[in-house]
Formats: sequence, C-alpha cells, structure tokens
Amino acid sequence: MIAAFVSTRHGCYFRQTSHRAAAHYLQGNYALVDAVRWDYQNAPVTPKLKSLLAVAAKVQRGGEKVTEEDIALAREAGATDLELHDTMKGYLRHRG
Repeated sequence: MIAAFVSTRHGCYFRQTSHRAAAHYLQGNYALVDAVRWDYQNAPVTPKLKSLLAVAAKVQRGGEKVTEEDIALAREAGATDLELHDTMKGYLRHRG
C-alpha cells in the first residue's frame, strides 16, 4: 500500500500501476488502494498506516523533512521501528 502511494506521488506509471495491482492483490479492494493513493488522510485505513504514509510522503520530499514528532506519532499509532525503517528505506531504494 505504501509503495502504491509513493509511486503515485512520484509519477512513475509502471511503478504506480504495478504497486497498485500488488496492493489490490493483498487488500482485495481497488477502491481502498485508490483512496490511499489520492487522499490517504481521509482514506478508511488505520491510524498506524496513515502515520506511516505521512512519513513516506515526507521521505519522498527529502529525508530531512521527517521530524522526531513524525516518528513519535507513528510509534504512538503502533508503528514499530522495523515498519518505520522499511517505510523510509523502501522509498529511498526505489526512487528515480
């Protein structure tokens, strides 16, 4: 889901369609995937996923945009260090 979101923001057609299909396969719901891709803050997903998506959005604009408050909010929402790491590393590995 996070990869579909970031790929959509990045604008790479191949990645956004392939990650969208993968997220649909895992979630079984294109409407949910698209809600996250286009307006994650109002999408019907958990606060944990919303917080990870917020981190991913900032990482995409530049890793320095992620604040300690962002990390704390994600942790409060239930995100683990591994999930935060994967959220940040996943984008950095696939950018460009």
